[in-house]
Amino acid sequence: MTVKFEQLVHEFEREVIGQKIYDLVVELAKLASLRFRSPVYNGQRPWTHEDVLDLAHEVITKQLLTDGQLQRIVLTSQNIDQLRGGLFNQIKRCLSSRRNKTPLDRLVGRISSLAEEGAIGKSGEGADAVFHRMGDQPLYRGVSEQLVFRCANAVSNIPILYSRLESSRESMIYRKASLTEFLNQVFELAPALKVRDFYAILEIVLTPWVPTSLVPNDGLLQLPEGDSEIEDGDALVALAQNLVQGWSADERDLFVSKCQNIPDATIAEHLNLSRPTVAKKKAALFEGIRLAAQANPEMAPDSIVDAVLSVCSTGYGISE
Repeated sequence: MTVKFEQLVHEFEREVIGQKIYDLVVELAKLASLRFRSPVYNGQRPWTHEDVLDLAHEVITKQLLTDGQLQRIVLTSQNIDQLRGGLFNQIKRCLSSRRNKTPLDRLVGRISSLAEEGAIGKSGEGADAVFHRMGDQPLYRGVSEQLVFRCANAVSNIPILYSRLESSRESMIYRKASLTEFLNQVFELAPALKVRDFYAILEIVLTPWVPTSLVPNDGLLQLPEGDSEIEDGDALVALAQNLVQGWSADERDLFVSKCQNIPDATIAEHLNLSRPTVAKKKAALFEGIRLAAQANPEMAPDSIVDAVLSVCSTGYGISE
């Protein structure tokens, strides 16, 4: 039986964390392990059930109790969706703190530093920050899988610094001039990019890093001929694809823009629609997500929104 919001609040008031809240955190930790499958979030090991329980215990001990986040979440939530979303955000924070920094992370960090130095433009902050050429203010439209591969092909001939086997120093991957060339090439094809887009491009261009060396990638980059198959059991992505499949390109653009907190007036001008039409379409899109969350109580509403945003931004699994 699905637990009700009132039951969780009553349990919190009575014993702070009881069986219902504990079970909910474990459920959300399991969802997080499915969404964030990379071993970098789990001590370089594939996820197991025991690891999911360890993650839930870590979040409960450190963030929900020691940092007092559970009280804040319960007091500010008005329904089960908001409470689940708050808990899931704490799990994501925990995973973020676990993530081991790699040379690729440091390279993306250098790109962010170039924005701070004024070498490239940046709009917004955090994960939603959009990078672009200085002087430009392009609207972020998301980056499709096809566009990621086109960008990777465009920069594949830029010289890469490989670590020597006997060296204990980590390669910087690109010299400053090469990194500038990389950015010029990708901005030519994709005028606005987020951090996750840089990761997607670089993960194709660069072969996996081992502790002391990087093996050159001599193979040609090929554009994918079709959409990838949905990974077995990835119900969250499948649900998002189902939702987005029925949306027009304008509706996908509108949804991405609203998730970036772009004003309705700006969206209306960009899509050549009236503001009332934008408001009506926005309400209909989010109502569809709300109904999907009701029909799939095992999925955190925040996670459905994130998955829908990812599908809209990448075009993954969507046929025109």
